[in-house]
Amino acid sequence: MLPYLLHRRIRLWIVFTLFLGMAPVALWAQTINFQGGVSISNLHSVLYPTVYTFLGHTRVDPSFSIGMEYLEKKYWSISSNVGYVRKGGNEPGSNTDSLGRPIPITNLSETFDYVSINTLFNLKYPLKGNWEPYISLGPHADFMTSHNHTFYYFDFPNVLNKRCYGMVYAVGIRHAFSHVLVGLRAEHLVDLTPLVHLGDETNYTHTRFLSATIGYRFRSKRRRK
Repeated sequence: MLPYLLHRRIRLWIVFTLFLGMAPVALWAQTINFQGGVSISNLHSVLYPTVYTFLGHTRVDPSFSIGMEYLEKKYWSISSNVGYVRKGGNEPGSNTDSLGRPIPITNLSETFDYVSINTLFNLKYPLKGNWEPYISLGPHADFMTSHNHTFYYFDFPNVLNKRCYGMVYAVGIRHAFSHVLVGLRAEHLVDLTPLVHLGDETNYTHTRFLSATIGYRFRSKRRRK
């Protein structure tokens, strides 16, 4: 009961923080950002008390997002983003047809599509030549829109979590060409909510991103401390 209440409080805190971050976007947005690249994901399983690899071979899928940056200061800012992400994993193995005859070894794959939102605190350090490296940290919430799977137990009631909460951390660098910002970004999702929970077995996703970013700053940046 106590772990359930703790997880519930964490989920409520994440949703509340995301709401606070998204609400002022329309009023205070100073930069709009587009991000496109790939998600690199795989799954791992915990069958208490052991951890083993299941669908642990990585898969690479397209991902994209759009966001706003606001409250921009010289060394920090806040940003809120919404986008599409596909999570999942691959597992080489064999299967059987409806008559029980073996099918040649194939690549079993599970995919889960989400709308993902986050609000991040960004620390940055302006360099000469209009370069700006940064690190970002904040909560995220993912809402499943569809899935394509091989293993039947994903269809069991109350097994597949269609909402996922956790944290995001990222590093990146961008260059300013007047009002246009171009850069590269690496990102990692830390999911606090398991994808699947069935008895003593729990499946989690590991998802990373490599992306190119392009942004537009609506007005001249004010250098503030």
